[in-house]
Amino acid sequence: MRRRIPKQTDLFSPLTDHEQARELAEIDKIIIANPDWEAWVHADLTKGVDATLGRDGMPADQVLRVRVSQARWNVSLRKFAVLFADSLSTREFVGLGPAELAPKYATLQENLAKVQPETWGRILKALVTSDEAREIETGEKVRVDATVTESN
Repeated sequence: MRRRIPKQTDLFSPLTDHEQARELAEIDKIIIANPDWEAWVHADLTKGVDATLGRDGMPADQVLRVRVSQARWNVSLRKFAVLFADSLSTREFVGLGPAELAPKYATLQENLAKVQPETWGRILKALVTSDEAREIETGEKVRVDATVTESN
């Protein structure tokens, strides 16, 4: 069985207050404001499968958040699996409680591979054209560093 949204995290999850946790909280707001992204990922994860049968798989929301945070930290999936297992703020962002086991590398790889490249493209396009992205960078003014150095 595969749920669209994971179970609610523990009431007493640890709150971390550092730059990474604040950044993940901002990303969380963007994901919550765009529930169709999770629906697109869920459609790919359940394509050709009865989502009401079998063992629980990773919820679509977690798969989306794993990919977003892996891309944000710009690390390989193997390195991300270790980071995910150790980082409280990343675990909280993805929706795992401090006592829950993090998915292994193979599980992460299997789930991310099920999501079609077209789906990731739709999510990226929606993000770039979103109101949140327009608030961050309008593109009206761009400053470029043009440092001149001596060369042969």
